[in-house]
Amino acid sequence: MRVAILGPPGTFSHQACGLILKGHTPIFFQDFEEVLESVTHSECQCALTPFENSNSLGVVRSQMALAVFKSQIFVTDLFTHHIKLNLFCWGEDLSKVTEVRSIEVVFLQAQQWLMKNMPLAVQKPFPSTAAAVQSLTEIGSTTLAAIGSKEAAEIPIRAENIQTEPNVTIFCKVEKNPPDWDRIDHLLVGVDDFADSKAELLIACAAGFNCGIASNWVVSDPVRRIGIFEMRSLGKQIDLRNFCAVVENRVPNASLLGGYANKSITKLAHEKYCRT
Repeated sequence: MRVAILGPPGTFSHQACGLILKGHTPIFFQDFEEVLESVTHSECQCALTPFENSNSLGVVRSQMALAVFKSQIFVTDLFTHHIKLNLFCWGEDLSKVTEVRSIEVVFLQAQQWLMKNMPLAVQKPFPSTAAAVQSLTEIGSTTLAAIGSKEAAEIPIRAENIQTEPNVTIFCKVEKNPPDWDRIDHLLVGVDDFADSKAELLIACAAGFNCGIASNWVVSDPVRRIGIFEMRSLGKQIDLRNFCAVVENRVPNASLLGGYANKSITKLAHEKYCRT
């Protein structure tokens, strides 16, 4: 099976794919939209993409990409992966580092360590952790550093496990086919052009079907504001297919992003860390 993930090789998505979907072939893409687009075009059978971090909230760019391809692809399963961050640098004296590179969310995951050890270093976002680390190989500067996984590149690691704990990431398995309605008990619903009034409509629909909101996120970029809601069944005999149809009919710009069984995004992150 071809699995679309964020590249280049050495990203945490690559690391997670090797643990979660063993034996399958990772196919690398430069950004989250390309990852998901490959599934819509059937270039890959599924995608593995990060959604939520236990110590820094949502992976916004990945969440926004899910909303871009609404009704074309669906989250069908959830997995957890404990993320351990490492600082790469050619130089040994970290006090001389003027710039740290990584994907944006990592700066939040390592915020406490960075504030203590590199408070003056500029944080420069890169498309992925692996791209950030590999950029150091092209320059060789002792005043630049990058944060990523151990597999990212053959550059000296100057500090290990710099993440603020707990640091567990929820990864979504994304497929072209919708979820199995007879098996699932959780839905992931996206609401474009989000406003509080739409959340109230969604809650009213849920009450009529004995459903509740397990988690929710509001993400935005310069042109869009999207609400994402994880809905859970509160009873054993709930027709989630009908509930989803009612939501899409009554809540403007609402759509199904996925569905899965016996798992909750927030609960998974907490339980995984407690077992780690």
